[in-house]
Amino acid sequence: RARLVRFGAVGRGAAASTSSARGRGRGDSSKSVRDTRSKARLHGTRVGARRSMAPRMITKSELLKAIPPVDKLMDSMRDAFVAYSSDRAVVAPVQHVTVEGKGDACVKSGYLRGDASWVVKIAGGWPGNAARGLSNSQGCMLLFGQETGQLECLLADEGHLTDVRTAAAAALCVKEFAPENVKTLCVVGTGVIAKLVVEYCRPLFSAGAGAELVVVSRSAEAATKFGNFAAGFGWELAGDSPAEGRSRADVVVTCTPATTPVVPAVRKGACVVALGADGAGKRELGPGVLSGDVLLLVDSAAQCLRYGEAAYKGNKVTCTELGAYYAAPTPRKPGQTVVCDLTGVAVQDVAIATTVRDAVVKPAWASMFSCGLPAGV
Repeated sequence: RARLVRFGAVGRGAAASTSSARGRGRGDSSKSVRDTRSKARLHGTRVGARRSMAPRMITKSELLKAIPPVDKLMDSMRDAFVAYSSDRAVVAPVQHVTVEGKGDACVKSGYLRGDASWVVKIAGGWPGNAARGLSNSQGCMLLFGQETGQLECLLADEGHLTDVRTAAAAALCVKEFAPENVKTLCVVGTGVIAKLVVEYCRPLFSAGAGAELVVVSRSAEAATKFGNFAAGFGWELAGDSPAEGRSRADVVVTCTPATTPVVPAVRKGACVVALGADGAGKRELGPGVLSGDVLLLVDSAAQCLRYGEAAYKGNKVTCTELGAYYAAPTPRKPGQTVVCDLTGVAVQDVAIATTVRDAVVKPAWASMFSCGLPAGV
């Protein structure tokens, strides 16, 4: 009985051991509850609500190590196009922002139904940055939870992931639609995306010697530097003029912000991948490319017919979304020219953002929970 009484006394004493202490305890407790409720009202939360974790910021140096090989990148872009065209993706209208005299940017957002996150991507080009020792590409990607809407992760990529997914989509088109025995690639433009294109496309051309590169640029100096860069991946530079090389190339990839055509025509049966026309007023391909016997494939019919190359197509040319084509491919006519108009779709940003986020964050969590555990646990 003594032990029972003593236990009860200890239990009561945890709250208050004397009458005066009980009085003070009630006062302190009430004040603490009032403070907690006041803070909850101030921050719009309820008492007892689960606290959210601080969003994870992934730096450019971290994410560069997490970018998957080009084969996996191409697969993820293909899956993204199919999801978009099969209504498994939700994509908001694109927002374009022009900072007069400085640069321009676009904001794209969307998600996959049934996924855990939704993504907002901001990416822009600031042409004057090269003179400052900065990348012309700038931006970031934000990942939010679909369930709560809370910010989960910020990818401080400076626009690099947009360049990566754009070049990977171009490489996918080259892989799928380049003519047989492909040998010559013509790249129009010498920026970051053009560099990624020659890197990603090199394995798709002749092994060893024989893969020929034509570089088209407004600057002879830039073309020379770009050629030296490309040689490091095993490309042989064409000896003829840029115009002659472009007219006979098996594959032409355009990576410029041009507002007037930079490719007036291509050889019959060539594969053309246009990347630059991603906003109103931009255009890279001339009428000779978008008329006649052409298979015109687009990433988004809604976007491309409004401000992509498809907006300038001939009346008899129809366009098909890449995702729809991949889902139900049709035989390509012999010698038919294929034009791929890529304005960039938010679902591509969802694919690259979630892939990189998972590659960085999940191993970190795994290492935290595996510390001190036996092997195999």
